Amino acid sequence: MRPLIAVPSYPRLAEGRVKGWHTDGVGVPVRYIESLRRAGGLEAIVMTESLDTHAVDDVLARVDGLLLLGGGDLAPSTYGEEAHTRAYGVSDARDEAELALTRAAIDRGLPVLAICRGHQVLNVALGGSLDQHIPDRPGVSEHGQPGAAGGALEHDVRVGTAHGSPPRSAPPAHARRAITIKPSTRPAPACGSSGVRTTA
Repeated sequence: MRPLIAVPSYPRLAEGRVKGWHTDGVGVPVRYIESLRRAGGLEAIVMTESLDTHAVDDVLARVDGLLLLGGGDLAPSTYGEEAHTRAYGVSDARDEAELALTRAAIDRGLPVLAICRGHQVLNVALGGSLDQHIPDRPGVSEHGQPGAAGGALEHDVRVGTAHGSPPRSAPPAHARRAITIKPSTRPAPACGSSGVRTTA
């Protein structure tokens, strides 16, 4: 049986945002679902509004893992800070639901795969904070605003080449970067060293 993976949806799409839909909707970019299926999993899309503690427990009792997607910024209030002037795409309902799902998944020992914004959710769920606007640092390029007209800056990266997949476009902030793994952390045994290169 293929593993069933909970995938929290993007914020509610208001009526009229999707041509031909006569009511609100929820959605997930198809590239995430296609990748999940290529990896052997099946998706369970979870609407992130009004997801209370009992609903979180019910969802996670039925799945084999959690996939946290990219998207807008987490509300800085989730880690005790005031918002930077460049914060964008904040959804309190999505933040609340994803943080609750992430904390509960970790408590249950469920695998969590975090992509882009998902890394931020995972960090905050574990008690971390965020550098709200990294391009303010010298030498760091602009990330852009995914989903905004002309906002996402793209370039080719190689993903899945072991399986013969062609290069795919990705935002430049997703380029490979060196990270340091502290020996006392959970990823350390899996990484086998104190430093690795990762796609951010």
